Amino acid sequence: MNIQQRATLDDVARLANVSPKTVSESSPSAIWCPATVERVLAAAKRLKFRPNSVARNLRGGASSTVGLIIGEMLNPFYSRVATDWKRSCPSTERR
Repeated sequence: MNIQQRATLDDVARLANVSPKTVSESSPSAIWCPATVERVLAAAKRLKFRPNSVARNLRGGASSTVGLIIGEMLNPFYSRVATDWKRSCPSTERR
């Protein structure tokens, strides 16, 4: 079985013939030349590039991750607390 590696920001930059910084800052509303942005977005689509949210969070110094530490899951009280707490967190596309 051939396991395909996930495309990186550098792969997109090479294909679009731009710097990794240009790829990092490219979006439909970017300040770059529209032709450059289009080239970057086309390269990203062709490579099926998905930004790595962990890397983005490390770079930005923030994340949307929350945690809960509880005594024991077998205790019905803590299980209920965890379930209710999870329901109260805003749902997101990211997991």
